[in-house]
Amino acid sequence: MITKKEIILPNVYVLTYDTQYDLCMSFVRMQEFHESPSRKIRGKYFTLEDYIDYWSTEQGRGSFDYPRRWNGFNLPSNVIKKWYSFYDVWGDIRDREREILEAIDELGMQEAVDEEPPDKYYVIGVHSESSGDTMKEVIEHELAHAMYYLNPAYKRAANKLLKNMDKKVYDKAEKMLLKMGYGKNVIKDEMQAYFSTNEIEENSKMDDLEESADFIRNFNEFRCDLKKEIFFK
Repeated sequence: MITKKEIILPNVYVLTYDTQYDLCMSFVRMQEFHESPSRKIRGKYFTLEDYIDYWSTEQGRGSFDYPRRWNGFNLPSNVIKKWYSFYDVWGDIRDREREILEAIDELGMQEAVDEEPPDKYYVIGVHSESSGDTMKEVIEHELAHAMYYLNPAYKRAANKLLKNMDKKVYDKAEKMLLKMGYGKNVIKDEMQAYFSTNEIEENSKMDDLEESADFIRNFNEFRCDLKKEIFFK
């Protein structure tokens, strides 16, 4: 159940849940529709049972540990709209998912101009079991995704940095992210989010990229400076 709904920046909505379990079980189908590495899942109709079977076989080594894997979720509005139109046809929208859609409608009406909510927005999901520092880091990571989606100038600049980085480092980061369970369709977006928020240096799964510390630090500074320029001018 959502315990807090807020607009943290223009067109950026944060939904907070009490527990990591509630968060993950609410976002699972929308998020994996968006970025699952499996072609049988991404962009397809699947039931929660279908996904539990897939995850347990392909990612969880025989168990469904998905609700313990993720502290934050991010969904662009175009994906949410596509998911809704797709799943509504099947008449299969779970109560947890409907709660997300209703929260989006509520927050959108708060930003409405002439009774029209924003057409383009970004939704971030977090949970209260995270410590204060962890929560902040998760929101910063997901906010990098929001900026990449909502602001063309940020996306162009971030993609240019990624294009100019050492190919060996890029390939290593891509391999690492695919292993973590991200789909190829979101690799650039995930890479810029990790590189721009210090997570590469702090995540034990990313130790192989320590030699890129200077590049990552510069990416982080770039993102922080551009965020101020975009949202706080």
